[in-house]
Amino acid sequence: MDHFAKPEDELFIAFQEKRLHRNFMGYADRYRPLLIGLGVSSISDSWDGFAQNVKHVEEYQQLLDQGQLPVVKGHLLDAEDVIIRRYILDLMCKGETQLIEGFLGNDTIVKKLQEMIDEGVVKMDSDQIIITSLGKSFLRNVCMAFDLRLQKSKSEMQLFSQAI
Repeated sequence: MDHFAKPEDELFIAFQEKRLHRNFMGYADRYRPLLIGLGVSSISDSWDGFAQNVKHVEEYQQLLDQGQLPVVKGHLLDAEDVIIRRYILDLMCKGETQLIEGFLGNDTIVKKLQEMIDEGVVKMDSDQIIITSLGKSFLRNVCMAFDLRLQKSKSEMQLFSQAI
């Protein structure tokens, strides 16, 4: 996507071996099922849910002193979230993903991807979506087509970084 690595680098090797993973810290050369965020504003990930710590040092320290977890918010993923997460991580880490048969969101995703398929950004082979060489520059845009929550939201406010 927007990272570069030399051929002998662990991240490049992990990408070649299709074991690259992405988490809140960026890319990693392996998947770990639990990521524990320590410190202010850090994010923990248990695959099925996320939790973010408070953002101010004083509040963080006070909660710890009181024997409380300094978590300010979290989200438990539902079955749809887990499937979408897998699709997006596969695209970002492997350059391809396999659509799960029977998943109701697939039709919406394929409709969103159609223009990108026509433009050569991605190709679809049966139920497999593959990022093309051209598509590597538009990976964030491709992933947004898979984000059903983003599509359902009516927010006009820009909450995330722009892709281009």
